Amino acid sequence: MAAPTFPLNSLASLPTIEIVHDPLPHPADFNLAEQCLQGNRDALARLSEKHRLPVTSFMIGAGASREEAEEAVDSLWADCVAPRGDRPAKLRNYNGNCALQTWLNRIALNQWLNYKRWQQRWNTLIPERIVGGGEDDRRSQWASVRSAELATESSLLEMMREAVQAAFTQCPPEDFVLLQLHHADDLRVVELARIFDCGIGTISRRLRTAADGISTATIAHIRRTDPWLELQWEDFLELCREATPACFGLD
Repeated sequence: MAAPTFPLNSLASLPTIEIVHDPLPHPADFNLAEQCLQGNRDALARLSEKHRLPVTSFMIGAGASREEAEEAVDSLWADCVAPRGDRPAKLRNYNGNCALQTWLNRIALNQWLNYKRWQQRWNTLIPERIVGGGEDDRRSQWASVRSAELATESSLLEMMREAVQAAFTQCPPEDFVLLQLHHADDLRVVELARIFDCGIGTISRRLRTAADGISTATIAHIRRTDPWLELQWEDFLELCREATPACFGLD
């Protein structure tokens, strides 16, 4: 049997397929970052005016002293727009998928966490009473952390992953399955009630209890691992959104 043929002019009647790319969630922030990387002085001034104080306040709220917070922000500003060694400026890793403020908070917090962990190891070897605690000494320690690039990946990203893993390890198996079905598989409460053979009110309470258990265990792990870090659950959730190495200014 011969293959069917179609008149060429029939192709014109076929619908065209247009590929539509979703716009950046934060185009204004992305454009500001691009202008800063190009050395635009007005953009650099806007970056500092809009974000320096909020990042400093966020750091203090997370447990840093004012001196540590200001040191973290100074370090952040230098690394954002200027390459260091063979590493490009950190702003080159900003893609506009999250708010620039959130992105800056993450990087500053990550650098401070590196500093605190380095300081803890250092003080274990050399008591603080010998090292001293003056401003010059603190700046010297901070410079050592930046130049050493101690972590091969984000310390904050590692901490977040370990905290979540520890929380789910403590989660009862049935609660784990319940949360997985609800959040990962998008099953509604009414569907879960049928699966677990209980009322909608009961399954809703179980979901809340399981979620509260995860949040409590996560924050408890952070307190044990990094007792100086004073993150709240809402802060942790915000840090987790769009959490990738690029979110922390890493290659």
